[in-house]
Amino acid sequence: MEVFGGLYPAFEAAVLEENALEEEGFKGEWIKEFRAIAKENITPPFVTISGIIEVTSEAPNGVEIVKEALKRAKESGDNIDVYYIGSPKYRIRVIAEDYKTAEKIMKNAADKAIEYITKAGGHGEFHRKEA
Repeated sequence: MEVFGGLYPAFEAAVLEENALEEEGFKGEWIKEFRAIAKENITPPFVTISGIIEVTSEAPNGVEIVKEALKRAKESGDNIDVYYIGSPKYRIRVIAEDYKTAEKIMKNAADKAIEYITKAGGHGEFHRKEA
């Protein structure tokens, strides 16, 4: 109770971070079973945010440049998806543990795409979509 403030927060910590109990000084064979029960029964809290990125290129290989820019956005972190809305608009969706982390991941993803498209002679803009 003193470390996690309750049993449920201890289960959440065990799901979110593999060694959370050990890092707090807990020891024993029961930890493995505790972690297994937590993984079976606890859904970690998460948030989903999205934004719109507009990327264009008038280069002869502009389609490939746009594809690469979007690929770089998607591969810039975990739990990032990029969806086609209608050229030149694409939705970036991020799932993370909290809003601060999600915003940071989304900004990084958008920056990677815009940086690439700009260096290739194209244009990119990002607009945050409020939930």
